[in-house]
Amino acid sequence: MAAISGEPVKPVLVALSDGSMVRGQLHTRQYTLHGRLSDAFNHAESRFLVLTKATFLRHAYPQGALDAPLETVIINKRQIVFALPLEDPEAQEGPGNLKAG
Repeated sequence: MAAISGEPVKPVLVALSDGSMVRGQLHTRQYTLHGRLSDAFNHAESRFLVLTKATFLRHAYPQGALDAPLETVIINKRQIVFALPLEDPEAQEGPGNLKAG
């Protein structure tokens, strides 16, 4: 999924019911014109959330088998435990930051 020029993109961290954690970019315009993160989760017509430039975080998979960034990840909303907006997905490691690596 290519980004559309001017399309709101929100970096997010998503925790799944199986313990997986995915960091990626949510293109909010596909869910509503307002571009709010909450609208993507409350959009009743879509049962799935699409993240681009996604990475499964290493600590969720000790073998590091899923380290490589993925172009697109489609997630069933029923499997989401929580999602956090990220200000800077490439921020340095520190308390409260779940940087892969």
